[in-house]
Amino acid sequence: MKKLLELGTLAARLPAVDYQPARARHRTGLVTDIVNVFFLVGLLALCRGSLAIAEPVQQITLGNGVVSLQVTPDIGGRVLGVSLTDRQNLLRVGTEELARGVPEVKADDRAYSYFGHIVWNGPQSDWWKFQTVNPQRRAQKAQWPPDPFNVLARNEIVAHTAESLVLQSPPSALTGLAMRKVFRLPPKHKNSVELMVDAQNAQPEGSVAWDLWFNTRVSAASKVLVPVASEQQVRVQQPFYPKQQDPIAYTVAEGTLVLNQLAATAPSRKRVGKLFITPDAPWMASFSQGQVLLIQYPSVPPADIHPEHSLVELYMDFDGDDFAAGLIEMEVHSAYRELAPGTTLTSRERWTVLPYTGQMTPAAMRAFVDAALQTLPAL
Repeated sequence: MKKLLELGTLAARLPAVDYQPARARHRTGLVTDIVNVFFLVGLLALCRGSLAIAEPVQQITLGNGVVSLQVTPDIGGRVLGVSLTDRQNLLRVGTEELARGVPEVKADDRAYSYFGHIVWNGPQSDWWKFQTVNPQRRAQKAQWPPDPFNVLARNEIVAHTAESLVLQSPPSALTGLAMRKVFRLPPKHKNSVELMVDAQNAQPEGSVAWDLWFNTRVSAASKVLVPVASEQQVRVQQPFYPKQQDPIAYTVAEGTLVLNQLAATAPSRKRVGKLFITPDAPWMASFSQGQVLLIQYPSVPPADIHPEHSLVELYMDFDGDDFAAGLIEMEVHSAYRELAPGTTLTSRERWTVLPYTGQMTPAAMRAFVDAALQTLPAL
């Protein structure tokens, strides 16, 4: 940038060129024009060298005429959109971040806001604990950001059809894992999307221990439901900065937990926090924009979940009363396992997208989900 400013100052000092009709120019004016043209070409070349133009993010669309899914292999094999065909996207996506293009993968503390759906590893406290590429982050016992080699690296397209996509990630220098992701629109359930992940310990020697952590972001204006019979099944993480942040609001009634849209106590404050949930059944749902995103996942005994986490976690974050600009993270953890070199940990989800025109009350929404589940097999 300093080089560009110096070049801009130099350009400002050059004599102005009077662009008259060609027949009126004399020889010295023509020479000046040529010199300035070459100067501008050189300046543009230097600009390109000094300000690298990021590559646009590739987006692949899967569709069957009922459901549409958008996936990019470029940012960790991330889902950027899901909806009924020709309807609004149900995922919260960082459009401004996406517009900046494909990021450079670095083992630093930069956090990116691409959002969408991504697969992390748990527990969070181990994210930077075992790596050697950034000793400072290890010494700090850093718990943020997530593994950049996982969430940012370009994946290889292994197979691609109109209704399926298989991606392969490179091995991560932080976790030792290489992920194979399969996205599939099953022929039997036209409203559904299947997401499957195999995470292999790609290290030649040494075991690793992780879970698979599915993280699906929706707008904080969405109504999110989880089947929960009692408050005893919910653990609340309070805001880290209570002077600027309020806790999130939720209710548990008639067997259903619902996140509430409650404005912060002042426009300058945030509502932010997390719920750790042991659900009664392996599903959760998000209602917004006349559609329902129903997420099913494998049931895992609490003893197999890392004690730092829970099977389901809901994170909510928004400013003031700007729910639409905020987000909810709908998170699911697999079993926590130790993996010898070459062995694999597998998990999956099924998303089902349905139209919804009913009332936005907990009872009506829960009744709709219960009816939909009667048509879907368990995972």
